[in-house]
Amino acid sequence: MNSNFSIPLRTVTMLLVSYISGDRASMIRAHSHKDVVLPCQGAYSGDFILEFLVITWQRSDNDAVVHSFFHGRDQPVYQEEECRGRTQLFPGEFHKGNASLLLKDVRESDAGSYTCHYILHDKDGYTPQRVVLQVQNKDILMANPPDLLENNRRSWSRRLCLLPVPLIISALLLAMFRKFRNDQKWSTPPEDQEALLDRSPTLYGAIESYKRKVLSTIERCCKSACTEEGAEEEKDDCLPRIFHTMSEEMLHECSDKGKQNMGFTFTEKEGTVQSEDLFTHKTHELISERMLIFGDAGIGKSCFSKGLLKQWASGQKNLCYKCIIYVPFNELNTIKEHISVRRLLESKCPELSPVLTELLVKEKILVILDGLDEFMHDLKDSSPPPKNTCDVDTPLDISTLITKVIYKELLPGTNVLVTSRLSYVPKIKENFTSAFILEPFTEDQVKEYCEKFVPFDNISGSILDFIRKHNLSSLVSIPLLSSTLCQLYKKGDHSQNEGSLTTSSRLMFSLLQLSVKTTLTETGHIDPAIPKKFEVPESIQNTINQLCKISYENLINGVQEIKKKDLEVNNSLISGVLETKAKDKVNCLKTDFFLKNLSEFFFKRDAKGDTFEYRHASIRDMFAALYCVMQIQEEKELTKFLDALVFGEMLQDLKGPLLDKITSDHWKRFQNFIRFFFGLLSYKNNNLLSQPLSLSKDIKEFLKQWFQAWIEKCPQKMKFFNLLHCAFELQDPDLKKDISHSIKNINLFNIPLNSLDIKALCYCCQNSVLEVMDLRLCELRDPALEQLQILIRMCKDVMLSSNKLSEKSGEILGSLLGDEKCTIEKLSLGTNCLGDSGTKHIFKGLENNKSLKFLSLTGNNIRDLGTVSMAQSLKDNKTLKELRLCMNFFGHDGIINIKKLKSDRPDLKIVTRIAEDEEVLRYTEEKVKGLLSSGSNQYKMTWLIQLLQEVLKDLNDDENTHSCVENTVKERVQILKNNISHVLREHLTNQLTLNV
Repeated sequence: MNSNFSIPLRTVTMLLVSYISGDRASMIRAHSHKDVVLPCQGAYSGDFILEFLVITWQRSDNDAVVHSFFHGRDQPVYQEEECRGRTQLFPGEFHKGNASLLLKDVRESDAGSYTCHYILHDKDGYTPQRVVLQVQNKDILMANPPDLLENNRRSWSRRLCLLPVPLIISALLLAMFRKFRNDQKWSTPPEDQEALLDRSPTLYGAIESYKRKVLSTIERCCKSACTEEGAEEEKDDCLPRIFHTMSEEMLHECSDKGKQNMGFTFTEKEGTVQSEDLFTHKTHELISERMLIFGDAGIGKSCFSKGLLKQWASGQKNLCYKCIIYVPFNELNTIKEHISVRRLLESKCPELSPVLTELLVKEKILVILDGLDEFMHDLKDSSPPPKNTCDVDTPLDISTLITKVIYKELLPGTNVLVTSRLSYVPKIKENFTSAFILEPFTEDQVKEYCEKFVPFDNISGSILDFIRKHNLSSLVSIPLLSSTLCQLYKKGDHSQNEGSLTTSSRLMFSLLQLSVKTTLTETGHIDPAIPKKFEVPESIQNTINQLCKISYENLINGVQEIKKKDLEVNNSLISGVLETKAKDKVNCLKTDFFLKNLSEFFFKRDAKGDTFEYRHASIRDMFAALYCVMQIQEEKELTKFLDALVFGEMLQDLKGPLLDKITSDHWKRFQNFIRFFFGLLSYKNNNLLSQPLSLSKDIKEFLKQWFQAWIEKCPQKMKFFNLLHCAFELQDPDLKKDISHSIKNINLFNIPLNSLDIKALCYCCQNSVLEVMDLRLCELRDPALEQLQILIRMCKDVMLSSNKLSEKSGEILGSLLGDEKCTIEKLSLGTNCLGDSGTKHIFKGLENNKSLKFLSLTGNNIRDLGTVSMAQSLKDNKTLKELRLCMNFFGHDGIINIKKLKSDRPDLKIVTRIAEDEEVLRYTEEKVKGLLSSGSNQYKMTWLIQLLQEVLKDLNDDENTHSCVENTVKERVQILKNNISHVLREHLTNQLTLNV
């Protein structure tokens, strides 16, 4: 007998029970922190069909699930937490009946009995097989000499003999145990199991190798964040973020051809997902085969995507995927020849090449395609392309390949996640079944970011004070701009530009100025302690000019890197041709230092220093915009440039080096670039180290006429939205006033707005006299409404339905309505979350209101309590003429309060049910008929189902409370209910089909 280890009493007990019962368990011994294979061999008759196979491994003592496999794939959702990420089956062996389990990184707590269940066809039945795992701790063995181990064994034997049972029974049991142990194989796994362990790296080893490469190559997203020299660099830079689920109708509104939506909408109260939970088992219901993540430039889409990849590779997060592959679209732009899916994925992760087929067919993997708005090829945007015979080995042009992936002709069973800016939504969007919006930083997250990446109280505290002092919270809600401000503060270069750091373009441009100043200081050209005006040396100016020119070409071609040799083409000083002269040597030195400083802020250099990659696409956009600002000289040229890049207006005589390769679709991709262009106009013909100058009188007059002309044309919503941001970037008080007076109506229906968007909107409309402001379905929350107060107060028709407004928003609106300067005549607040408390503030504000005539509170979860304040506050109001309360469900007391208010205010029309009012009923009928005739693909399925169920509930309630309804109306209601039921059945059937 081998006496290298002691045997716990529970193991002895299990062995004895097993011996007596006839259940012969396989005995496996393993060392801690090593891998081991637990054997299991099943049997079946007939054909092997993977979809019918069920394999389950459980702990014998408590039935805890160690690993589960059915429906053709692993089912980690049922797996015990401590086993996740440590178990693996061998799919290549399934057809042989082999259900063995690889247990990785064995722990002492893994010791015990396991049961394997293998079943292929119901008729075959199954026989559970048991395995007993004994775990050895190497360290303990090394520390215990043989004689001590022998003493331990003898001590154990004595303890067993002292059990309160007759000695003869104890001896018999001990003999049975020894015989049983000799019959089992304790020392090593069987040869075939060792072979499995050797072969497991085919999949497991390939994935582990790929993980190591990911962890060694992927950079921190904020590597340029403020870290003191010598300080810790290996921080996790991916702060927890917030996502909002995005409705399909919102996708349509963000494209060129938005479709008319229903007048009232319903959105989920809890439409948020924490980034830490996304793609984990907590949110598995949100995962689908084709998913989208949207967000503005600099919001952190790429950072999140790379962080997700890093978290998977490091095992920090319990994700649903066996493997994640990351492919940026800007790299796809460089592919000119035909390529297959296999070759594309192998080029990104050659470590997976031997097992790629097994991964794609048998495992759950995620392919991330990052930056669709950077893809320079046209995707098929009409009806789905005809299905041709193609597979992962068929070479295709890159546009066709990506289109077929999105249409699920290729990789149909693989989860694909695409990221994009919200403004660039091609018509293929209907192929995505899940969409998420990445939210900007909250104020707490900005604080967390500063404290994490500038871990010095005197600096991080000063940054936060600076943000509050200059009201920059909206600006730094964009993570890229938070990082930029941190850079400026760390270098102490914020004070000189303190008054001008008001827009993203000026904040980013200050980093370029900082790079120049740092270079001149390091080369002894200037003394930072002596405030003087300096000219930018010719060598540095030449480098900047060439950098800007290449960046514009890269923008057009979708390229993300610059070759150092290309920067030297027009600058002989860098190439060393004139290095024989002392002056030129100094210039070369300055240029080298400048390139080094640029790399710190703007670029990542390869190991040889020959290639510069932009740290973010916005950096390329800024340099490209600066090039255009320097190149455009004539007013006519500026007009053509702005019409083409802002609105996609392409004239036949459109010529010139800046517009030769521009198409009518470029405005979608270039929105961030064009905002930089407007922001940098104030630096035209100006020293790069100077503060921005006021625009010339001629430029102001030109821009005034250009803005006013386009506002009068009432451009499509996204174009108007971009126009507001362009005006905001100018930061010119005179132009702001002229533009503001030109804006009469705002229609941003179904366009999600973040804090910076709202700041731009308020800036441009500060002096406007608004007739209509439609901000329905804009993802507004209470802080956003607080920003919008000045515009709401001075607008006649305000539409805020289907946002995320709660009691706090009710308090804000109540205050506005109670203001004697309030001009609101019509206020639509349907399907929010105001509740009784929020509406109480609104009713209170109406007690002295002199302007509001129409108020819709449809679907706001108002109950009987809310009708108390309504009846009290509105009885003396003289201006309100119509109040809509549909889809709020009142009890007996609520109905009595409403009747009392009707008695006190006979001039006030109160609609509590859809069928009560001809206008509301007719509108609902038209919308439901539209769903039946033209379909509802433009709507999110869950949103539509919930909305129709609420409408149906409202209509059903009419049968119980309104028996006096005319027969003709009853017939119409019944037809409407039948139509709604038909739509619901159709969509629920579709949903079930999709789930299956």
